[in-house]
Amino acid sequence: MPLKKIPHKKSEYAKEKKPSVSKVLSKKLGELKRKIKKSAAALVKPPTNPIIEPIRENGWEAWQTFNPGAILLKGNIHFLYRAIGADGVSRVGYASSNDGFKIGEVPFHFSDRNLGKSKIAPFGYIMEVFRYVISARIQEIIINGKFGKFLVVGGTGFVINWAVLNILFGKFNFRPEIANLVGAAIAIFSNYNFNNLWTFGERKATNAGSYFLKMIQFYATSSFGVIFIQTGTILVLGLIFGRPYCPELGCIGQPDWYKANAYFILGTGLLLIWNFTVYNKVIWRRKKPSK
Repeated sequence: MPLKKIPHKKSEYAKEKKPSVSKVLSKKLGELKRKIKKSAAALVKPPTNPIIEPIRENGWEAWQTFNPGAILLKGNIHFLYRAIGADGVSRVGYASSNDGFKIGEVPFHFSDRNLGKSKIAPFGYIMEVFRYVISARIQEIIINGKFGKFLVVGGTGFVINWAVLNILFGKFNFRPEIANLVGAAIAIFSNYNFNNLWTFGERKATNAGSYFLKMIQFYATSSFGVIFIQTGTILVLGLIFGRPYCPELGCIGQPDWYKANAYFILGTGLLLIWNFTVYNKVIWRRKKPSK
């Protein structure tokens, strides 16, 4: 009797057989690569690499720095890393940066723990770390940062504005409000060029079109501050405490001359806050990365 060929049936196990681990990983890796390509984020090697390295002046990290970890939170990058000082003691270093290139570093010093006592160093050391953080922040913002440059440029403009004000008011009997507007117009032109080339140099105008566009924005925002904040302060204080007046040409050194300068300095202080905010956030604002 001839044998019948029985068709082969796949088992239920064969139907439900899952793809191999390597195929799953390959698929996930492909999806991740596609997401990275679509993302606007990019890794950029800093020109000052390495960004964290032993600093001889900082005794706590003078010998070695290594094993860093980083996390991005609310626009700031935070680092924890291991550091060994000149004394051979291993410490945990904390560093932060708002751009990934300029780093501020702070030590956390842990000592041998005795029963019932914290491993963290005593109160005096904590206060020393606090002092270090404050001084480093001041150096980062005022001395090395944009605000320090802004103060230098603003100081130059202040001298120009002050000189024109005193020449026109003290020598030629101009109203202090008018003398201030003339001085401010000259100072604004000086401030614009110094800010464009130095304070915000990495975001400066690169062609004639952008140069004049930024200048128009600069004059518009600065003029608003000069008219309504600086000159407005001089006018309001004059209405409250009396308007400075020179009855004849050449009143430098007289009481009203000092009064006019006091009004000018107070108005300029209020103007300083307005100018830095607008320059940093509007005229030379950071461009968003293209998607």
